[in-house]
Amino acid sequence: MKKYNILIAALLLIVIIGISGVVYFYGTDSKHQNEFLKVSVILDSSAGDRWNNLKQGMNQAATDYKVEINILNLSTAGSEEEQIQLLNREITNGAQGVLIIPVVGFALEEAVRLSKPTLPILTLFSMFEDYDDTYTIGSENYQMGYELGKEVMQQANAEEEIIVLVNNENSNYIRERKEGVLSAFEPTLAKITVCELQEIKAEKLMNYDRIVALDVESLDYVSMISEYNDGYYQVYGIGGTNRSLVSLDKGYINTLIVENEYNIGYIAIQTIAEKMRNNTEMRDHMVDYCIVNQETMYD
Repeated sequence: MKKYNILIAALLLIVIIGISGVVYFYGTDSKHQNEFLKVSVILDSSAGDRWNNLKQGMNQAATDYKVEINILNLSTAGSEEEQIQLLNREITNGAQGVLIIPVVGFALEEAVRLSKPTLPILTLFSMFEDYDDTYTIGSENYQMGYELGKEVMQQANAEEEIIVLVNNENSNYIRERKEGVLSAFEPTLAKITVCELQEIKAEKLMNYDRIVALDVESLDYVSMISEYNDGYYQVYGIGGTNRSLVSLDKGYINTLIVENEYNIGYIAIQTIAEKMRNNTEMRDHMVDYCIVNQETMYD
């Protein structure tokens, strides 16, 4: 009888321990699911409204997936050194995941390679040139540039002079767009000039028949000048800010390629949050873009 009572007590103890373990597991798992994750976002340029659509998508996903995001601008656009410093600082300060718009540079790629085993890292808009062991949320930059170049050449003739403007060629996605647009120009006899935005004066733009802007800063600058000169310029660009869309509507821009930066921001936060919480496998995700002109912008 005594042995029987001891056996019953032992079984009860096992049951109690088992129940406690289940309660602890689900309790801690529920607590983990409700904790806010810390994600740092390292941009490739300074502030302004350049990344407003991207940030709106990130902020909505941060609300939906319980993520605390820290968005970091560069004091010098395209600075590899500054991106490395910010990456190391954010990891030291407890970031659990990192999103980065990569600039060109082997040292940055090496810094990401060394950091990747400790936390998930996603690139935005383009991948690294020589390090392919990361996933990217963005659009097909080369193809966007190529299609924009085709739009230009459909309206240009062999005698015209065309200028391609870029604001930050140290960013990988800008280089990819430039390669695409120039490949569309290759079979033509048109005269092509490529120039950094800060190296061209407004009055010099009047020497060109058509202007191609491959980033938002260049596009907004050129559309402002076009509006000031009552639509004198033939402008083509990649971007989707309010200024560029209004300029398109008024006829100061001929053709726009618009990528869905809101979706890029949302999907990036969603992807990295699901990886951190559920160990969901990450993958590349290319977001759609569209070609818009005055005739199609309200379709």
